[in-house]
Parts: sequence; C-alpha cells; structure tokens
Amino acid sequence: MIVVAKTDPNQGAKGISLIVVETADEPGFAASGAILDKIGQKSADTSELFFQDCRVPAGNRLGESEGEGFIQLMKQLPQERLNVAAGALAAMEAGASDVTLDYVRERKAFGQRVLDFQNTRFKLAENRSAHCPDVRRSVRALAHGRQARCRHGLHGETVGQ
Repeated sequence: MIVVAKTDPNQGAKGISLIVVETADEPGFAASGAILDKIGQKSADTSELFFQDCRVPAGNRLGESEGEGFIQLMKQLPQERLNVAAGALAAMEAGASDVTLDYVRERKAFGQRVLDFQNTRFKLAENRSAHCPDVRRSVRALAHGRQARCRHGLHGETVGQ
C-alpha cells in the first residue's frame, strides 16, 4: 500500500512523502478489520490502519527525494477528477435511466403498465434528450482535454494552463 506520511512537520506541504508499506509481513502494521461505513464509493473498502513502531526501508519512499509527496499527489488530481466525473456519469445514467425504465415497465396503473402511457414515453424521451447530453458533453470535453494534455506531456496541469 502507498502511505502519505508527514516526514518533516516543520516543512508544511514540503514535508510530505509517499512511502510503500508492504503490509503482509510488516511488523508494527495492523488494520482494524472492521470496514468503515461511508457515503460514497461503497466498492472500495475503507478501514482504520495502525502503524505502531512500523519501520520501512528508505528505498520504499517514492520519488527522487523526501518531501515530494504533496506534488506527486497534486499531479494526479486532474486524473482523479476525471475518474470521479466519469463514474458519476455512469452512475447517473444507470441510476436515473435504467432504474426508472425498470420501474415504469413493472408498475401498473389503470390496468396497464405505466410505460404504455403516451405521456410517460414523452417524459422518458425528454429526459434522455434534454439532460444527459449536456452532462455527457461536459465529461467528454474534460476527458478529451485531459487526454490532449497527457499526449503533450502536461500531466499535472489543470484546465486552462
């Protein structure tokens, strides 16, 4: 696992390093085992980690020198934002469209499926054409801009730089 560690408290952001901790056989490392309840990203397990006199070799530090951790993290922030946006788009489409469609197929009113009402079909088509393309265009523009910056070696720069 990669741990973000404060290696020099007097240096602020420049006192942060990324360190690889090989958890399988590392003395002084323990996980609580209890999965923490959280609001988002339910598929990614989160639990408390404990480091008591945990020692790792200096060679496990990521980067050329100590204190580069904050910069390393910030360089990945645009990619993380893109990943979150793409995940949100997928969740929105699956949640809003698929669940709604399943519901109107199963739900009956006045002796017929809700899907069979003309107004329901109008509303489904309106929702699909009016809202989703705006969000899709925004996410695609973000993704294409990010990909172009990566092709030109501008990995850590944000939009507009």
